[in-house]
Amino acid sequence: MKTTLKSFLYFLTGSISFALLIPISACNDSKGMYFIVQADAEQKKGNYEKAKEYCTEAIKLDSNDMLAFETRAIQEMVLLDNQSALKDLDRVVKLRPKHAVAYYYRGDVRRLLKDTLGAIEDYKKAMEMDSSIVHVYERLGDIEIAKKDSGSAREFYNKAIKHDTNNGRAYFGIAWIELGKRTYKAAASDFERSIKIALSGKNTLYLGSAFQGLGVADEFLKDTLAALTSFSQSIQYGASHIKCWSYHYRANLELSMKDTDKALKDYTMAIKNDPKFAWPYYGVGYIESLRHEYKESINDFTTGISLMPDKRGYYRRGLDYIESGEKKSGCEDLYKAKEMGDRRADSVIKIHCK
Repeated sequence: MKTTLKSFLYFLTGSISFALLIPISACNDSKGMYFIVQADAEQKKGNYEKAKEYCTEAIKLDSNDMLAFETRAIQEMVLLDNQSALKDLDRVVKLRPKHAVAYYYRGDVRRLLKDTLGAIEDYKKAMEMDSSIVHVYERLGDIEIAKKDSGSAREFYNKAIKHDTNNGRAYFGIAWIELGKRTYKAAASDFERSIKIALSGKNTLYLGSAFQGLGVADEFLKDTLAALTSFSQSIQYGASHIKCWSYHYRANLELSMKDTDKALKDYTMAIKNDPKFAWPYYGVGYIESLRHEYKESINDFTTGISLMPDKRGYYRRGLDYIESGEKKSGCEDLYKAKEMGDRRADSVIKIHCK
């Protein structure tokens, strides 16, 4: 299940969301409270640069304003200024060493900075100080999946569910584990549960990936129509790095149903969402080959091979070279396909390349 794991890992790169976990009213001793309230309002409207500016104004009034530093760090994380966010959160931890939320946020920043060990350390500190921050368990579960330790990941997700039985994000993580283990009915059930919870709470963050996983499970369960619907939902809710895979998966199903027009359209949309995604080029090339559009198919196979060399790409391009009269190039590709393990190539070589 390499492609599905990759899809989940792609989801993780954009899955961290930020919000104040402590009520502003609980910190009304801040000298810059007016600015912090304004920053919170701007953050809710998506004006993160403006929110950051208000936080800076609060810090000018009090260089030890913990809430101002923490709120500014959140804006910096959203703006992908992770080094600045780390610096601000270090300041928060120094001001309030027992503040669990600061460790939680700093864990997120370290994770974004690829400091996995530092992230784990901070998440565990946050968990020790305040076990009610259930997102910590989700984060630790995600890290264990990335490390391919599904057993530990499941333990963390189950802890999150124990604290909140409606934790759709945790069911989502477990569903991906089950998909990787090829327990497709269980995976589909947990994907459906996570989707239902997300829709009821209007949390669409992981819906694109959840519908994609459900589509993969549906496909393995031989429910083609359900899979097509799930991939369509994934396209509706997913970000570009999720959409490209769902367009590709849907195109594969359409191709298996002999609907080459729809498949070609979806492969093209996959490429539009991620021009460096190799597999859709192979799909487009295959359809063009079926239509005897060899010049176009050779170009698309060449692009796919340049992005991710694959024996099937060399085999198909080799056939199309031969069909278009370029025997030398065709045979070179067929020998390459054979070298890479494509067993079909040998019989074609015996006919055309001797």
